[in-house]
Amino acid sequence: MNIGEALKWLVNHPEVPQNQVSMCLAKNCENCRAVQYAVLARKALDEAGFKDVTIITTGVDYKGMHPGFQLGLDFRLHMLWGLVTMDAIEIMYRAVRPYEVHEGDTQKIYDEWMPKVIGVAGNLTTAQLVRPSKLLEVFDQCIEAFNSIEITEDRKKGIRKPRVAVLGEILMNYHPSANGFIENYLMNNGMEVYLPGMTDFFRVDEVVRAEKLKRGFSANPLKDRIEGGVTAKVYTHAVETARKAMHKFKLYEHHADCVELKDYVSDIIDPTYNTGEGWLIPGEILYNSQHGINSHIILQPFACLANHISGRGLTKAVKERCPHIQILSLDYDPDTSFANIENRLQMLIINARELEKANQA
Repeated sequence: MNIGEALKWLVNHPEVPQNQVSMCLAKNCENCRAVQYAVLARKALDEAGFKDVTIITTGVDYKGMHPGFQLGLDFRLHMLWGLVTMDAIEIMYRAVRPYEVHEGDTQKIYDEWMPKVIGVAGNLTTAQLVRPSKLLEVFDQCIEAFNSIEITEDRKKGIRKPRVAVLGEILMNYHPSANGFIENYLMNNGMEVYLPGMTDFFRVDEVVRAEKLKRGFSANPLKDRIEGGVTAKVYTHAVETARKAMHKFKLYEHHADCVELKDYVSDIIDPTYNTGEGWLIPGEILYNSQHGINSHIILQPFACLANHISGRGLTKAVKERCPHIQILSLDYDPDTSFANIENRLQMLIINARELEKANQA
């Protein structure tokens, strides 16, 4: 998906000189196959006739194959405020869309306000990154817009459709083309969909760092204590600021963040494990199962060993603690057809409706 999208852009923009464009790839942990994408991308670019297009990656380039760069503090703060507001808009979209009276209202508000809010977040000055009052002003207007959408009488009374949590590897979760537009499919079949916010994927590293410090696992305790303390405070400030604003949303519900989720998983997986999504997947399931979400889908891409461990690998342990839920692991292998995925989704949808009836009874 990553390499294909880059090639598509290059092919569609022949007017851009090759020596004036770079392909940027983000890396995750060293155990993630995304670390190896640069090698395949170089081969793909060369064979497609783009030998002068350079590749840069986040993090350290240990093998000296291509330039690497470190993201500065200014970029990180812009990204953080973008993430927390983006996550909040996604939450409102998924909470309202299944219950809109006039089809398309939610999508219209989403399409209008997502670029507005993110546009402001991306243009904050250094001073505004500390106290982003302008961003919060626009974000409040966004919340008002979602509140203006007319919803069904049933939802006003607290009657909800069966809820399904879509979890798993970060690209499969948030990239509709990669997962076959699974979210739309579930909504169109009468489900309310929950997806975790993207902020926790980055924030969880600070939770893991704090746990390692507490248990004496850090190689540089003084540096980690200082750096981790500052970073954790910045994350907490941004998350709590967005959460406070979200209390104005008419369908607001509290959901545990990664700091809270850690306590749910400590007896089945070590909290210092952070390969891939780490313990976020089982943590979400264990929390959701106590808060009305009884159906869970784990999306796993081809050969993603990290999430086969913390996803499918922990399903049995999670089910032992929560026997009333259903968990569907969907592996997107190269030969997987959507017909096969659709058949399994239909079974989950049928079971989700039965679970909802049982719980209401």
